[in-house]
Amino acid sequence: MADSRERVTRSSADAMGERNATGGGQPATRSRADQALHDQARALGFQEALELLSPARARRALAIDRQTRTGRDRAAVEQVQSFLGVPPEGEFDLPTVYAAAGFQQSAKLAIDGIVGPNTLRAFRRQGAFDEATADRSEEQEPRPTTERSAPEPGPPAAEGVSASEGAAQAIAQESSGSHAAREPTPGASPRSGPSELAGGRTHGRFATTLEAGPGAKARARALSKNERRAYAEYRRLAPRTAWMVAVQRLLGVPDSGRLDSPTIRALGDRYPSSRGILDRRMAEVLDSSHPELGGHRRDEDVGGAMTEEHKVYYGRERKTVEGELKMSWKEWLAQFSTSSFCGLPVSAHPILSSRLANAETYLLGRFSETDPKQLGRRLGLHGTETLRPPGQGMHTLGLAIDFNKPENPWIIAEHGKADRNAETKAVMDRAVALMGTGEELTGPSMGGMGRRNTTEDAFDRLQETNVTLRRYRALASDREGLRAHLRGQHPELDGAALERLVAEQQAIIAKDDATLSDTRKANWNRESDNTGFMDLQKELVIALRDVGGLGWGAIDLGGESGDIQHFDARHDPVGRQLHSALLRGKYG
Repeated sequence: MADSRERVTRSSADAMGERNATGGGQPATRSRADQALHDQARALGFQEALELLSPARARRALAIDRQTRTGRDRAAVEQVQSFLGVPPEGEFDLPTVYAAAGFQQSAKLAIDGIVGPNTLRAFRRQGAFDEATADRSEEQEPRPTTERSAPEPGPPAAEGVSASEGAAQAIAQESSGSHAAREPTPGASPRSGPSELAGGRTHGRFATTLEAGPGAKARARALSKNERRAYAEYRRLAPRTAWMVAVQRLLGVPDSGRLDSPTIRALGDRYPSSRGILDRRMAEVLDSSHPELGGHRRDEDVGGAMTEEHKVYYGRERKTVEGELKMSWKEWLAQFSTSSFCGLPVSAHPILSSRLANAETYLLGRFSETDPKQLGRRLGLHGTETLRPPGQGMHTLGLAIDFNKPENPWIIAEHGKADRNAETKAVMDRAVALMGTGEELTGPSMGGMGRRNTTEDAFDRLQETNVTLRRYRALASDREGLRAHLRGQHPELDGAALERLVAEQQAIIAKDDATLSDTRKANWNRESDNTGFMDLQKELVIALRDVGGLGWGAIDLGGESGDIQHFDARHDPVGRQLHSALLRGKYG
């Protein structure tokens, strides 16, 4: 640590002189405010840190650091400063920001001078805090919007370019104006606030979180590699709910009726070779050694529900069934059945309908209703869509179902809708930046939730952003609410400046609200009264994904995740085989 602090504070006049001689130093033209900060940093001995963090970015980092919960805790700030080797004043200042930037470089973190969650964890790993202070700092620190919303330090230096040269290039680019419009300037007129917001990129002044504690992303627990495999195998198996309850009672854990962490641990303790993974082999072992469990297999009723279009269809789904399963299309269609889920009609292949029946059994056990129709009303279900015309993948195969389509669109990453995805994402990012809650969503980030988080945690993360968007859109017609929100974020603004900010921000929100109401521009359905992107209840999603073993389009579509309404049988062995062949385009 001494080396890292010395790296920040030691003089590098010779190196700076050499770069200036070759044209690689600081640009000659600076604002007075930037020049004052630059001179102050040199006077404090942070000459090398200037290569890592320009004065403008240091100023922005300082503003953010002072607004975080760690920044408002004098004891925590003093420990940070003592660790970084600057005078422990108990309040973030410019030396602390530059020292933090130097530490971030040595710890291979994003270099922005912001002491956010990642930097705090790195401090803790190197013994910066006592346990109590470290736990309090990490718990209270807002979600990583502080570090994430800071301007990026620029692209990595090209191979063969030194880190110092890359930093000089980034500083030169920033000073030339590429970031200037997005950075607030101390002492600037209040008009500069709205113009930064209207820029729509980073919303620097609006990037801090509200007094809501850590967000759902910070609370979410990352699954271990073994847990990921356990949940994946369980979704493929999707055993009967009653059987799972009996297994949990046998293991002496709460009988939730679905796989959870206590069940994984208890199964691993009772059967060490299983490692807590309840796959088909382990289920057969339990069935043979404990006949009282009644068997894990689901009943799969077959019928004859199909459309005339399907009977004469010769496209890719038919070719996939015949090529992968060595089964005629007529034999596949003959298995289709008409059933119901929570009182709503379902026409599907028995692979899907049996998994839906399993989820319904679980839900009936969780709620007081005994009638599936009453259960459906309690869950807010009003519409389903399963069997679609030929050419629509898993729906055509009778292996997918959509719930409440108007209220649960495919957000951000819908296949073949790049323009609408971009419009939608821009609006949602502005909502997150202004409201200070939720997270900026992308297809890959939502796909990562499906791999790394439990269904509950992934749902909570999406729901937090969903509620954020609803609150944001409501401000389009709530001027008083918007004024109160902005006054809380910017107590330094006087009446006239605040009113200008409110007027400009409300115009932006109204435009965003109109964008999401226009199906030509966004992925929303204008017939829906839902101002968010999801009205599915958590218990329903858990039942479908964890008990029914269905893939959820919101988090299980990889880089194209975000299809909130969609569930399919991609985890079933047969469903997985067909889905994989469709993705590869193996049969045209």
